[in-house]
Amino acid sequence: MNHLQPRLLRVCVLLFALSAAIVSAGAAEVPPITLQKTDVPLSQVLSDISTQAGVQILIPQSADLSATLDLDLVDVDIEAALREIASQANCSWVRAYLLEPIEGGAEEYTFSSLLQLIRKTHAGYVERMEPEEREAFEQMAREAVASSRSEEAHSGPGFHLAKTGDMDDAQSDIDATVGRFMTDPLHFATLPPHIDPASVTLTDGDVTAFTDALLESTGFVVLDRLQGAAGTVSLEFTDTLVDEIVAAAADQLNCRHRRIYLLAVVDQLSEAQVKARMDAFFQAGVGFFWSQSPERRAELVRTVVERAGTLSADDRRQIKQSDIAKQVMTRFVEYCNSLPMEQRREMLPLLQEAAKLMGR
Repeated sequence: MNHLQPRLLRVCVLLFALSAAIVSAGAAEVPPITLQKTDVPLSQVLSDISTQAGVQILIPQSADLSATLDLDLVDVDIEAALREIASQANCSWVRAYLLEPIEGGAEEYTFSSLLQLIRKTHAGYVERMEPEEREAFEQMAREAVASSRSEEAHSGPGFHLAKTGDMDDAQSDIDATVGRFMTDPLHFATLPPHIDPASVTLTDGDVTAFTDALLESTGFVVLDRLQGAAGTVSLEFTDTLVDEIVAAAADQLNCRHRRIYLLAVVDQLSEAQVKARMDAFFQAGVGFFWSQSPERRAELVRTVVERAGTLSADDRRQIKQSDIAKQVMTRFVEYCNSLPMEQRREMLPLLQEAAKLMGR
């Protein structure tokens, strides 16, 4: 046997291992976390966790990280550590994934920029649904609202939702949901429900088909940052960790992937504070409406009326029970009555629908 062959074989194995490591960058397991500290600022805790785990944790620029924590964590999973931090500092957090080109360094993100990308991904996912799929998704959303105050709904694989103050105890599910929407930028984290490990099947799908399939099957968002790169993905996984599913897709797409976390400190607001924010939201909404062309305004009115027509009996019951809905409807009627007659005519279909919803 040629004495060069074993050496050549070792070189080939080394090159193969190196190329596999490059292609599947980020596929390694996240190291466990050890933090045994007393009276340590939240800012330092998050920095320590990010360093130990090698995972980026994005927080809002305006976040108050002065809260101090007492931690006794030894060799725990990063999400167990984040869950303990969240319980002490009233934080919400969510796990997401990035697919990135191999060439060049990792793109830098802020909390706001990544949150915007996640919302855009969610919106695109819903827009691509067939009508019956969208109807099923909306039904799932309604069921999620109905169970939104259970302990299981507040914490699970890849997410944790903070307490939001008085509105957590609101009589109406709608009020509780609006309270979270007004106070927690990560309110979307539980829809679709997060499942890990999970089962995913896909045959010759492009990147968008993969991100949609993963979102549908697991609830986790994968952000496509490949800038239109070609490639297909075929997957057949049963009860498999989401990390492994994403790694397999990245391998087929010849790209890097990585976990990333968003974390927000959530204010616990009183009912009065939530209603004040809702009023500001209303003002912004009517401002946007009148900034549109007459044709676009007519389209918006038709869309709202059509959607109202699809509400179930239970939806309507929840709206009637909602203090915030009553506040918004009353505010809307008062606002419309203050408008010139021509503008009021544009709003008339909405006024009529509001009267139906509130039983007037």
